[in-house]
Amino acid sequence: MQTRVEQFELASWQKRYVEAARGNDLAAMRQLITQLSTHVRSCTVRSQDSPAFEPGSWQHLCAQAEHESDPEKLLKLITEVNRLLDEERGRKWGR
Repeated sequence: MQTRVEQFELASWQKRYVEAARGNDLAAMRQLITQLSTHVRSCTVRSQDSPAFEPGSWQHLCAQAEHESDPEKLLKLITEVNRLLDEERGRKWGR
């Protein structure tokens, strides 16, 4: 049995998040953060022996964002996550 994996589009996610933030829709923002966190967890597999996420890494910032209640701080965290992911994508693809 083959399972269809939903592709996560960061640009689309970011657009929806910005719209929710502009509308001060905290419920939508939390839902979007949960989606991002789920995606991040699906991308990273850690063994029980592996260390915790490095402070300042995109994984660490996503973990912080999942529990952040201040919309401004949340937006700053997500902006930094986007920047770090863009850098990583650039290194991976030689851009």
